[in-house]
Amino acid sequence: MNTQPNNDNRKLLLVLMTAMTLIVVTMVASIFMVTRRPVVVVIPSGGDSNAPAGENLPPPGELAGSTPIEAPPEITVVRLPQAPTSDDPLDALWSQVAEVDIPLQAQQVAEPMLPHGTVATIRVQAARDSARFVWRLSWEQAEPTVTSDFGQFSDAVALQFPLVDGAPYTMGGPDLPVTILYWKAIWQKDVDEGFQDTVVVKPNAHNDFYWFASHTGPYGADQLLRDNPSARQWLIAASAGNPMTNFERKCPLEQITAHGFGTSTHVPEAAGQARGRWHEGRWYVVFERPITPGDKLLDRFQQNPQQQLIALAVWDGQAQNRGGQKHITNWLPMRITP
Repeated sequence: MNTQPNNDNRKLLLVLMTAMTLIVVTMVASIFMVTRRPVVVVIPSGGDSNAPAGENLPPPGELAGSTPIEAPPEITVVRLPQAPTSDDPLDALWSQVAEVDIPLQAQQVAEPMLPHGTVATIRVQAARDSARFVWRLSWEQAEPTVTSDFGQFSDAVALQFPLVDGAPYTMGGPDLPVTILYWKAIWQKDVDEGFQDTVVVKPNAHNDFYWFASHTGPYGADQLLRDNPSARQWLIAASAGNPMTNFERKCPLEQITAHGFGTSTHVPEAAGQARGRWHEGRWYVVFERPITPGDKLLDRFQQNPQQQLIALAVWDGQAQNRGGQKHITNWLPMRITP
């Protein structure tokens, strides 16, 4: 039997497979070389050629032909005999506190990202006295958005502080917690005018009949709960104990702890107060934190008052900002005056 043709076929197949392998390897290597980032070696000109490597290099941000890197603005918490309170965001006492304008950027780190920003800067003031810390945040907003409905979202602002060294500004990380103080315009309206239920937001809405109600409609969620506690089973979020279903809100502030994106945890009893007021095209929101024993955040302030950090976030309701779609800052240095 003649096996020569089979051997020739095997040899031809082996040659073809080898050639294809070489082609693939070459293509992969080419793509790697084209797309990899170049390694730039900076060789100092002049100076002592025998000096240790890097001794003649200019400091970061001052390499030849580069633009110096600006240090982030520092926020100073000034000490006053009597600091402003959260009762009136337009208190004249704020004229004694320096203002710092902080640039904002669209959140582009994690989904859902903000496609483009609509709020360029936020103005920050900070003060303290022997009883409390206060921060006032203000930003331009042509018209306030103070309702939430289908496709409608409320204006909001937040402060963030690390509770340990090394916590990333992206809402902390595993074993690297942060504390967040969060204010929403609709919560402020709940406090000022009463819970913004359907009967308030949509006064022409009609309800035919609720068997557990003791009066004729229109029916508000808070009214139904007062009429008959068994009605709570029909309000799923309230029945589950969702803290956002607060029909008798007394404070427009929520305190949150987080260990990274998607880990926000509501703190049942927020320490402090907040109040916001829209005035002549700007929001003014004051956060107030009383100095109380055992407060982990304030204990951290006392450990190293000259080297604290703070980060900010703003939601533009008119632009449908919500959740991760927000304007943010990186960590900013915050110095506390003794």
